[in-house]
Amino acid sequence: MVPVFNAMPYLGELLDSLAAQDLDPEHFELILVDDGSTDGGPQLMDRFAAAHPRTRVIRQRNSGWPGQPRNRGLAATEADYVFFADAGDMLASHALRSMLDYAQLHQADMVLPRIAGLNGRPVNRTLLAKNNPKAELREVFATLAPQKLIRRALIERLELRFPEGRVRLEDGIFITACYLAAERTAVLADDDYYFLRARQDANNISARKADPEGCTRSVARIAEQVRAARLPADLEQGMVLDLYRRKILRTYRPGRWLGMGRWRRRSWNRSLASRTGSARRRCAPGMPGRCRRGRCSSSCWPRTGMCGRTGRAGKPQESRTSFLPARRRSWPS
Repeated sequence: MVPVFNAMPYLGELLDSLAAQDLDPEHFELILVDDGSTDGGPQLMDRFAAAHPRTRVIRQRNSGWPGQPRNRGLAATEADYVFFADAGDMLASHALRSMLDYAQLHQADMVLPRIAGLNGRPVNRTLLAKNNPKAELREVFATLAPQKLIRRALIERLELRFPEGRVRLEDGIFITACYLAAERTAVLADDDYYFLRARQDANNISARKADPEGCTRSVARIAEQVRAARLPADLEQGMVLDLYRRKILRTYRPGRWLGMGRWRRRSWNRSLASRTGSARRRCAPGMPGRCRRGRCSSSCWPRTGMCGRTGRAGKPQESRTSFLPARRRSWPS
């Protein structure tokens, strides 16, 4: 399924990579969802569909976000597995066949392919370093991007759909639900299978400035999904802590934080404080990241013991990669 926004000239390269797949064309279908594109994409899709009978084009008014077009594609298919691709990216010619073979061989509900970057797009190359037919939940939780092969029966059993509208981390909310319900998640990492592109116009949604309120709201929603799954306590707390570090604390890295304007920094602090609770919340007992004497001078991420307290040097007690203003003993209002 390929949601198409304004992605020219990259869309043609993606379509070429799909046409070059060495999987028998009778064994897969391609659904292109035109989300109100105005850059020549619809005409290109029409020409491609005319030359490739297993391709369908769905058109809709611009929704401005990936959730709705992905849901339209899900509703239109009856395939055993689905894979979500973005219009600016590419697949290796053996990607679909390899992922499908691996899923069937190991009876996996999900397959995570190794991803590479294009045009300088940063990708964590250590995350999916080797094949693993039954990966641990916390390991795979480190990637919440939608580019995964997923058994459609799993999606339909849970009646899952992507959040629609301008919801930050909408793909992470969907993928987290899939992870928590999957009986087996496999990692396929013996080659590069999917290529994420950094677009020259920097118009990827993921490249736009994050809305602090929307981002913290979605992170809290994903954390609540994890908590609701009733996992073992150490696994639950570790996953939520990992999420908080990746999606929130990176905002406070010195280079990023000091590059923001005053009002944007204040917006981040207010948004985070509204999600983590009031000052002097007691940390979760027994967690390795809890504060001295078990209390924070500001607030804690719920049930993780991760503290936002600042020391005199202006660094949080637990994260040396993040930053808060010096001499602050509470979140600025």
